[in-house]
Amino acid sequence: MNITELTREARERNTLTEVEMWKSIDLFGSLLEDVEKLDPKIAQSNKIAYIDIVFKSHFPLEYAEETVAKMHSNGARGKHWTIEQINDTARSLGLPFSSATTEGDKLFAFNSFYHDIHNNGDSEEKIFGDAYLFYFKDEDFEGSTKPFKYYKSMI
Repeated sequence: MNITELTREARERNTLTEVEMWKSIDLFGSLLEDVEKLDPKIAQSNKIAYIDIVFKSHFPLEYAEETVAKMHSNGARGKHWTIEQINDTARSLGLPFSSATTEGDKLFAFNSFYHDIHNNGDSEEKIFGDAYLFYFKDEDFEGSTKPFKYYKSMI
């Protein structure tokens, strides 16, 4: 019997309290940290799958911060725009976001777009506006989950 089967059986027998469920989640968090030391790619894949389920395909801010910190291109490294700068600029340009859009979605979207095209000679305002259109106003993509789904497809 594997862990999933054991957990399902405990749930069906109603022997698993919320406290015990949290203890088991902590145990698996520790296990994933051990896996990360042995095989970071497997750990990353599982973390992404977990975020996809728990956060409904949206970036939690802390994970977006970690992801953006690792970005680099053509001499640029890490965060180009803070979440405060993103929110201020979007507000000043009159760019609305869906209520489901997280701060993490915005942080990842604008910074990843910047890293992808900042050397093409466009102004920062143009790059910002194009990032908004690409991630948040894409007519071919329904919903507000494009930043995370795009990231997930690239990993």
